[in-house]
Amino acid sequence: MHKKMLFYITLVLIIANLTYQEYFGLNAFIISLSYVVITTLVRIKDNSSNFLLTKKWWLAALLYVGNGFAIFYMNSSLSVWFYVISFFFYTAVHHQLFLSLPISILQTGQSFFSGFYQFFESISKLFDKKGETDKNKSVVRFLIYTIPLIIAIIFLKLYQSADETFYEWTKFINLDWISWTFIVFYCILFIGLFGFFFYLENKDLTKLEASLKNNISETYTDKVESYMGVDNEKKIAMSLLITLNLMLLLYNFIDLKFILVDLPSPNPNLRYSDLLHGGVNSLITSIILVIFILTFIYRGQLNFSGSKFIKSLAVFWLCLNLLMIATTVVKNYEYITHWGLTYKRIGVYIYLLLAAFGLVLTIIKLVRIKSLWFLIRNTSIGFLICFSAMGVVNWDKMIVQYNLTELKPEQIDFDYLLSLQDEAYPHLIAYYNDHRKDPVITEDRPFWHIIFERFDSKKNSLKNKQLYSTWRSINIRETQLLAEMNRYNLIFISNKRR
Repeated sequence: MHKKMLFYITLVLIIANLTYQEYFGLNAFIISLSYVVITTLVRIKDNSSNFLLTKKWWLAALLYVGNGFAIFYMNSSLSVWFYVISFFFYTAVHHQLFLSLPISILQTGQSFFSGFYQFFESISKLFDKKGETDKNKSVVRFLIYTIPLIIAIIFLKLYQSADETFYEWTKFINLDWISWTFIVFYCILFIGLFGFFFYLENKDLTKLEASLKNNISETYTDKVESYMGVDNEKKIAMSLLITLNLMLLLYNFIDLKFILVDLPSPNPNLRYSDLLHGGVNSLITSIILVIFILTFIYRGQLNFSGSKFIKSLAVFWLCLNLLMIATTVVKNYEYITHWGLTYKRIGVYIYLLLAAFGLVLTIIKLVRIKSLWFLIRNTSIGFLICFSAMGVVNWDKMIVQYNLTELKPEQIDFDYLLSLQDEAYPHLIAYYNDHRKDPVITEDRPFWHIIFERFDSKKNSLKNKQLYSTWRSINIRETQLLAEMNRYNLIFISNKRR
């Protein structure tokens, strides 16, 4: 415990030094590396290094460090959110390898709140122990010297503030090197992070995790199954799946006809937004219902005594849903080709990817006879990996560059690009410089002057941020953005003088 406390004091000192009066940036990446290294060393010191041989520990550690790098690279709100989630996941998995993502978040959360009690309880235990031991002697010796010194410094600062003459006589005692706000900040971190480092297992959550099996027991039954009977459930499943397969076959036939016949020569009155968003909204609902229905049908005895034909119908229905996702991808691509990239259209692609992942896992669940919790465990990890990867993508820059280079001037929604703010400014300025005689520029000069003003304001803001922060707050995106903005300084000045 004594060595573990020294590791903890060191870790908190590293975190405090990296984050005190700083923004999130490189410091988040260094903190994630430091946390993983120090917690690993603590486990190794305890003669427990088997966790290093497990894929799950490495996955949790890489996700946490990866999200730390995402903050260093992009520093988006998305990367910050998943930095926190992956931290919770790693903290729990580091101590309990078998935990799933949802339970690990709950375990780490309760350990955080329990940490406050643990902290004050550990302090009280120092004074409860009777008899003189080497540890007690060292603590008492430390308190004998530090308590009078700290109290004396506090009263010295108070008296110096109260009386100028006293200050003049004692000003040779220069304590300006002591940062009281940093000390307070360190103490807050020391107490707040205690529950994460000194992890406390919640036995009820551990039992809950153990009770939620990946495999379905051959003896499983529930009230619905007992009431209906397995044979009646077979009949319901067969009639339902035949009906749903026929409907989805017709839906996909219509979609394929539209893509192969209508899209090559589209109707000028065709509204892509209505076509796509209506389909996506229905797709969202249908995919969720697909997974829910099949999970309910194959929750028990139907996995073992049901016919292969019914299971084949279920798998075929899932494959038809994958085909529906594929046709929606094509429609979204056509929409983007005509009207450009937006966050909504990128969001459609991301949703379709996650939906396809969920459907493939559902197929695996049916074939291998897995439970609902198998789906939850694996989809949650898959989603975390996906969103963590998204944190290192500069979506604003991608949208602006695509729309300004791939679309005709009359197709570009400049107001939308302006709403993206930071990343849009240098690209819009470059576009203005290359097309200043085009009608899109000459007919709306007030709009471009707004861009010039915001461009200048943002550039000054980035310069001030770099001026008043240190290397700890560096993030690659803002450094590159400022470098791009500096290239267009003369363009801005020439337009402002007009």
